[in-house]
Amino acid sequence: MKIISLICSHTPNPNLLRSIINELNKVSKTILFSGEKIETEALETIIHDKNTNRLFPYITRKWIYNNINEDWDYVIYTEDDIFISEEVVKNVIELYK
Repeated sequence: MKIISLICSHTPNPNLLRSIINELNKVSKTILFSGEKIETEALETIIHDKNTNRLFPYITRKWIYNNINEDWDYVIYTEDDIFISEEVVKNVIELYK
């Protein structure tokens, strides 16, 4: 099963963001969309202009629309203030089965 997690982080809190990415890396590959470069264990970091302010999540969603292919069984879209545990992801997948 292939899962990708897409995390939107306009102004990252490094410690919180790292814990979110490390947890999601247990069950998926992660891509971080950020307003600044930050060292994390994400598979890839895509930097957007911080000056977009409220449009930042919409720019990220546009990227998703133009770049996500059919190779993924599940796509998790979240923001940097939401912690999703490995257990929750597994429970949701089990519910969908």
